[in-house]
Amino acid sequence: MDIPGYTIIRELGAGGMATVYLAKQMRLDREVALKVLKPISDESDDFAARFLREGRVVAQLQDRRIVTIYDFDSRGPFHYFSMEYLPGGTLSERIIEGMSVERGLETIKGVAQALSYAHQRGIIHRDIKPQNILFRYDDTPVLTDFGIAHVMKANSDTTRMTKLGMIVGSPRYMSPQQIMCQSLDARSDLYSLGIVFYEMLTGELPYRSDDVMSLAMKHCTEAMPPLPSHLSRFQGILDKLVAKDPDARFDSADQLVGAIERLEAAARYPDSGDDETLVLARPTRKDQSEPGSSINLKRWFLWGGGTLVLAPALIAGYLIMTPKTSPEEPEIASGLPPAAANRSTTAANYEELAIAHIERGEVARGLDLIRLGLDMAPEDDRLTALEDRTQARLEAMTMLGQAQDIAQRGALGESLEMIEEGLRLAPNLPGLNAFREELEQRIHNDRQEKADKLLAEARAMMERLELGNALASIDAGLLMAPERNDLVALRSDVEDALKQQSRIEDLLMQARQSRQLGSLSESLAQVEEGLQIAPNNPDLLQIQADLIAEKEALIAEQTQDLVVRVDHHLANGEYREALRLSEDGLEDAPGHRELLTRRDEAGSRLEIAERVDALLERAQRAQQAGALDESLSLLTEALRLAPMRSELGQLRDEIESELNERSRIARMLAECNSRLSTEPPLVDSAASVACYRDVLQADDKNSGARAQLDRIAELLVESTSTALDRGELTTARDQLEQLSVSWPNDPRVSSLAERLRIESARASIAPTMVTIPQGCFQMGSPADEIDREDDELQHEVCVDEFRLGAFEVTVAQFRRFVEATGHRTEAEFNSGENTGCWTLARNRVQGADDWGYEPEASWLQPIEGMEIQDDYPVSCVSWRDTQAYLAWLGRATDRSYRLPTEAEWEYAARAGTTTPRFWGVGSGLSACDYANVADSANGWNNGFVCDDGHEWMAPVGQFKPNAWGLYDPLGNVWEWTCSSYDAGYQGRQNRCAPPDSDKPRVLRGGSWYSGPKAVRSAYRDRAFPESRYSFLGFRVVQD
Repeated sequence: MDIPGYTIIRELGAGGMATVYLAKQMRLDREVALKVLKPISDESDDFAARFLREGRVVAQLQDRRIVTIYDFDSRGPFHYFSMEYLPGGTLSERIIEGMSVERGLETIKGVAQALSYAHQRGIIHRDIKPQNILFRYDDTPVLTDFGIAHVMKANSDTTRMTKLGMIVGSPRYMSPQQIMCQSLDARSDLYSLGIVFYEMLTGELPYRSDDVMSLAMKHCTEAMPPLPSHLSRFQGILDKLVAKDPDARFDSADQLVGAIERLEAAARYPDSGDDETLVLARPTRKDQSEPGSSINLKRWFLWGGGTLVLAPALIAGYLIMTPKTSPEEPEIASGLPPAAANRSTTAANYEELAIAHIERGEVARGLDLIRLGLDMAPEDDRLTALEDRTQARLEAMTMLGQAQDIAQRGALGESLEMIEEGLRLAPNLPGLNAFREELEQRIHNDRQEKADKLLAEARAMMERLELGNALASIDAGLLMAPERNDLVALRSDVEDALKQQSRIEDLLMQARQSRQLGSLSESLAQVEEGLQIAPNNPDLLQIQADLIAEKEALIAEQTQDLVVRVDHHLANGEYREALRLSEDGLEDAPGHRELLTRRDEAGSRLEIAERVDALLERAQRAQQAGALDESLSLLTEALRLAPMRSELGQLRDEIESELNERSRIARMLAECNSRLSTEPPLVDSAASVACYRDVLQADDKNSGARAQLDRIAELLVESTSTALDRGELTTARDQLEQLSVSWPNDPRVSSLAERLRIESARASIAPTMVTIPQGCFQMGSPADEIDREDDELQHEVCVDEFRLGAFEVTVAQFRRFVEATGHRTEAEFNSGENTGCWTLARNRVQGADDWGYEPEASWLQPIEGMEIQDDYPVSCVSWRDTQAYLAWLGRATDRSYRLPTEAEWEYAARAGTTTPRFWGVGSGLSACDYANVADSANGWNNGFVCDDGHEWMAPVGQFKPNAWGLYDPLGNVWEWTCSSYDAGYQGRQNRCAPPDSDKPRVLRGGSWYSGPKAVRSAYRDRAFPESRYSFLGFRVVQD
């Protein structure tokens, strides 16, 4: 088959008139369902036209719950249209698999909404069934297959086909109107949807039969089987969907949607815990045959494309021949024994004829016919049972007439008894039930009239206080009409009145007894209780007047005595007791003037006394807390209220004395504070300690003095420890001495003394150190600096705080190392390719050739003819010699030492300056105040124009230090650093070179042999680690 624009993939399903294929629409590259009409040889071209007209009609339905039509056309003998492909399967498949309650209701509601949309546009589906309800991927139900029925109705051959008796639909789901070829409207679709709903709920169809004719007729004649009890909540909706009469169904699909939504809102159907399903799997066996007509009219049905065609004349004949089912069976025949299989036709005919007469009210005639039938078939059980039932009905009808006559005479009860007897014989006889209801109403009305009369009598008796008679009338009325609430309420009122009457009599008796015993108040209370019940009772009112007179006389006598007692308590200052007695007296004599005056006076004095007591208590608490000013203020207020209270004045004097003493101590403390200096190191702390201890003698709890003493001790401990850390032993010794004098028993004294001893021992070995603060500076020299070299690129460097030797390492310090370790310098054993140390020759003549390595030159005698002193800086030491010294020094002092990095050296040498030299720019006379350099006074060419007093090296510390306390950072001897030389300042200046590196190390500072160019903070030189010069030494860094 070739359909232009489509490629058929596979067949989806086939019916009598058309086949549906899964196809791909090539132009849009999408899957579609392609419905192709089978070629029909015995039909005119009008049938194909109607098929295509159906496609056009359905294509107008643009609703998401109705299948979408894409295209329709003809190709040769084939007529087709393409539709939306729905891959979610059919409702029929889902019923077999089982659906949840929630999903089932959503599906029915969705289909109903689709029908509402179509019905509003004049289209009736006519073939609602599970196979025509499909699902999209998202489970949306979609209504399909609108087609053939609508096309047939619209076509010009409708009249001819109607005459043939053509009806359209599926017999299992057809409405009675479809089966009977009656005119159809939207309610026919709702009936079919109701059959689908029943099938979804139960998994079964309501009607089954092997005979298509019988199956169709059950829709017309048999009642719908009721739903199981667990599904009863859906019975109301189902009944309205499948009513035989269209007028009893929902008027529209919208009404059905509303009913479902109300059901959902009212219940929400809670889950049973096991995911209850709405539909069980449909049985796979074939439906069992149901009893029905034995006439097989299958040959009278014509099938075409799923439509059923039936002759209306045959339908009428079938209805006559088919036995009535139980829902339409006459009442008189209900429950009769079943007919025997071999029952005679005569018996059946007599039964039918007799029942017809009975149904018309001709009961006696019907009974005669039954008996005639029994004459012909005396063993027929159904006729025998029908005879008994009819005889009873006839007797009941006779009783009905008699009962009506008796009721006319007014004997309603007797008439009702006869009717009840008749109903036992014929429970369903309509006349009996109606007359019984009439009698019951008449009896009820008669009793109500009598009850009304008794109620009126009882009310009148109650007004006259004839309570016993009233109660008897009410009880008589309740016998007539026990349901009368007004009688019940009045009986309760009468009973309450009887109880009150009895209570008043009891109270009268009790009041008289209490009066005789002298208990006037108790007697009066009993009388007042009675008057609350009966305000106008004369006996109670008389006793009340007598009691009041007696009580007033007694109170007047007692009150005068009470006034005397109150005055006594006021005079003694017992205000609370005076107030109590006054108030007790006023309870009996509320307006007594003297008691009122004394009550007010007692209350006022008590209020003042309580206020004063509260102020005194607060003042005492404030005194205990040390809040003397607050305490004095409270006492002043208390004395204003009670100036004669002696304890108030005594406490005031005591607090004023304490305040004076506190002021004196405060002045002493202020004097001590003014003397105290807290800048370390402390000077003469003993005087401050003595001052604060004088304060504590006056006030041993003075927190300010104690805090200051603790502070002085902490400062002394801190300054001692800091001085020890920095190697400032003199300062440490002074601070420790002050601490031990003032706090000899402080455990920290002994620990600090031990540290001082250890540090003192180390000080003979360790060099003097200076703390260099952290900071950032411009390393190198600016472009305009005189004598600037190319490798002095200026750049910012930041340096952490570190400790640097104040002096260059001396000959004495190096000798102690050699003596302790036996170390021999590289100059002494001629390390490397050179021997001895680079120095001046014996006979110095100005010129470069005077310098060279001399085998005899070493740190012991770096320059021939120069007398070496212990305080000279050591020279002729290689970089490796410095590392050996540093290692020994660390072990000997239990500290860590190293050479400075190049950045640390320049940062410390500058001491915050930016000039070429730490003393300024000049290279004139002032230079010799700060450095031992090559000077003109000692014969050095191109040297400084000044006289430093030394031809060669000078003892360390002979010249002025820089701002941070470093001596000889420039001049005297060059100094090794730990950094390897880096001409471009690429970062080596900030770190130490690896110990095994043979790269040149940076030299800094110049020497006694250096002129202005080299004696600058930025000037850089370098030497290999094994080099040793008579003008090269070092200083140390302590980590």
